[in-house]
Amino acid sequence: MGSRIRFVGALVVALALFALVMVVMGTRLDNQQLDPPPASDGEKARQELALTAHALTSSKTAGADAREWETVLGGVWRAWPAGTEPSGHANPSPVVPTGSEKQLLDDVVKLAASFTPDREIGMSIAFSAASHLASTPSTPDVGELARLAASADAVADIDAARQWLTVWTARTRGEGEDAKRALTATLNDIVQGAIELGAKDTRTTYEPIAKKIPDDAYQLLYSRLVQMAKGAHTKGAQALLALASQMQAVPGAPTPGPLPGLTRK
Repeated sequence: MGSRIRFVGALVVALALFALVMVVMGTRLDNQQLDPPPASDGEKARQELALTAHALTSSKTAGADAREWETVLGGVWRAWPAGTEPSGHANPSPVVPTGSEKQLLDDVVKLAASFTPDREIGMSIAFSAASHLASTPSTPDVGELARLAASADAVADIDAARQWLTVWTARTRGEGEDAKRALTATLNDIVQGAIELGAKDTRTTYEPIAKKIPDDAYQLLYSRLVQMAKGAHTKGAQALLALASQMQAVPGAPTPGPLPGLTRK
């Protein structure tokens, strides 16, 4: 009899503990916070840029590039994948910006150039979006660009591109020659300024000719410019955009594509 009482007593205690655990779990489930946490400033910036890119995806001229911008940004954020929303909850409906194609492109350039979560992605998108806007090239701030280029690697890359573009100018004499000479002069001034600021002079007397000119020169420049964006704030970003606009305004210049200078992994 005693053993049976002990068994029943143990069973009662076990059931009581089980009931207590279930009550606690039920309370936690009832009070569980299913709403997503507030977005950080970086997440808000990413979502705003992704939404603006999304608004351009149906554009006949910029649509293909805009889809690439949206993809590299991770797409428009949703709290839950479609069809997996918890009971009583729904995905918030993001407000997609509206406006003319020019206004939306202007907004992409502005947002991307100031995109701090990833300066390289942002500047690459800004270069691409700016190429869809018909505008007069700005005069680059050579002093600011020299500051951003004050490293041995930057000097080597920019001067190599300058030499290749000089060859291109000679080969295509008369076809936008003034614009080409102005661009190579700007690049030379940037290199000289960077060296004066203390960058090691890594220029070569003769840079082996690239296989494909001007494409290789432009690819090298865009790659270097997006790397320079890591040290750029507002003034630096504007200087980089001005140089890109000068590059894009040269007759016969290759189009930058959706993500110029960016190596996607």
